[in-house]
Amino acid sequence: MQRSGDALARCLARGRLIGREVRITSSDDPSLTGTTGEIVDETKNTLTLQSGSSRRIVGKPGQQFAFPLEDREVLLDGNEIAHRPEDRVKKAKVDR
Repeated sequence: MQRSGDALARCLARGRLIGREVRITSSDDPSLTGTTGEIVDETKNTLTLQSGSSRRIVGKPGQQFAFPLEDREVLLDGNEIAHRPEDRVKKAKVDR
C-alpha cells in the first residue's frame, strides 16, 4: 500500500480523479467507512461516488481514500485533495 508521501500518490493527488474507483478507508463519519464507487463528479470539498444505480456525495476533508492502481492501492488524505479540480491539474503542469 502506498502512502500519500510518495511520488505516485502526489501525482494522483494532482491529477484527474473523475472516472477513478475509490474506497473510503476511514472517515470522521463511521457510516462512510468502506464506501466504494466510481468518482463521477468533484468539487473543491466533495466527491460524488456512483455505485450501481446509487450516487453518494461525500466530503473530502475528514476522509482517507484508497485508489486501486495496477497491483497496489494508493492512500490519499481528503484534506490533501480538498482543492478545486482545475487548480490541482494546473499545479501539476507547473511542477513538471
